[in-house]
Formats: sequence, structure tokens, C-alpha cells
Amino acid sequence: TLADLNNALLNDRVIPYFQAIMNNRTGKIDKYESLLRIIDSDGQPQLPAKYLEVARKTNLYHKLTRIMIEKVFRYMGNNHCSFSINISADDIYNPDFPQYLENMMEKNPSCINRVTLELVESERFDNYGFVADFIKKCKKSGYSFAIDDFGTGYSNFSHLTKLNIDYIKFDGSLIRKLDSDPVTRIIIKNITTLCRELNVKTIAEFVENELILNAVNEYGIDYSQGFFINSPSPSVIHEK
Repeated sequence: TLADLNNALLNDRVIPYFQAIMNNRTGKIDKYESLLRIIDSDGQPQLPAKYLEVARKTNLYHKLTRIMIEKVFRYMGNNHCSFSINISADDIYNPDFPQYLENMMEKNPSCINRVTLELVESERFDNYGFVADFIKKCKKSGYSFAIDDFGTGYSNFSHLTKLNIDYIKFDGSLIRKLDSDPVTRIIIKNITTLCRELNVKTIAEFVENELILNAVNEYGIDYSQGFFINSPSPSVIHEK
């Protein structure tokens, strides 16, 4: 509810959790995805989904985004890992956002070339001129870009060719079936080959067991993320 969200904002209970992303070639952790968590009145971390709808309706959404970015930059400024932060179409179409991101990087020069912005809600990125311009501006400041949940919708292939993307993250529904479904294997194999030719790195989410990790490696996917690698937590782990 709105009261719960305001309470969390007032009491500094919006915090980042971090989930490791493993380099499949080296077997080492060199990236983390930053995930928004809201600590409830009982001290338990809650997923943001139930708060985001009310946040969007009340203009608190941009505030949440900025709290996350500032906390993640502050935390990651003290180590040498790369990290990703999720942003949505609401953020991209906010006219103040590119300047804000540029200022953040100027204030945190140690983070240049270590921050990937993950685009979620990809169905709203069809204004290619606008989104491509946003990406171009941010890349000048030292950001990279990833498309989340790739492979489930037709339009995603347009994103890949029209936007200057550095990474794609395969949708979890595909990765979960990678060790058991022949059609999924063909889809993953073809997208991975295409990405390699376009010099786009690939990340498998929802790597939840050794069978899936073996399949991910078999198809040459660059990175793995999921509970088999590690669970999200308020601090980063050391290299595996």
C-alpha cells in the first residue's frame, strides 16, 4: 500500500540486494545484478512488485529508482566488480534522467565502464529514435546496456538490431527448459549464435541446477545467474 511504501521511504528501508553473475569461461564472479528490496515493518525483505504499481501512480517510482542507483553506486564504489541496475521505460522517458545518470558517473568516476543498465518492460522501447538517443548519451558517460527477459517476444530482435546493446539476458522461462525441451534448445542456440556475430554478450538467468548450468555452457552462453550460482543478498560475495 501507499502508506507502507511511504513508511519504507521515510525510514530508509529501501535497499539493494545483489545477485552474482558468473563468467562461464573463467568460472569466476565478476558481475552482480542489483535488486530492489523493501524491508517491511517486521524487518523482512519484500520483493518490489507489490509496491511498484502504487509507486507509478503516485510519482514515487522515480524516487525509488534514484534511491537504488545512489545506494548501489555508493556500495559498489568500494569494490572492483561490475554491476547492473534495472531501469524501465518510465525512467527512460523521464526527461531529467540522462542528466542525472551523467552526474552520478561524474561523482563516481571509479564506476565508469562498470555499470550496466538493464532495460526491463521491453515492449515499451518501440520509440527507437528516442531510446537509441538515450543509450548513446549514457554510453558516452561510461554505461553499458542489457535487455532483460530476451527471447520471449518477436519485437526483441528489433531491439537487438536497432539499439546499441551490449548484453542480452535470456528469459528465465527459456533457461528453465534448456535441459529438457528440444525447441527451446534450438531457440537458445540460434539466438546465442546471432549474438556472437553481433558482438553481444549473453547471460542466462534462472540457472537453478547443475544440469541447466551444463546446458548453458554447452551452448556457449557467456554468463550464468541464478540460485545455483548464489542467492540475492545485501552484500556481494567473494569470487567463486
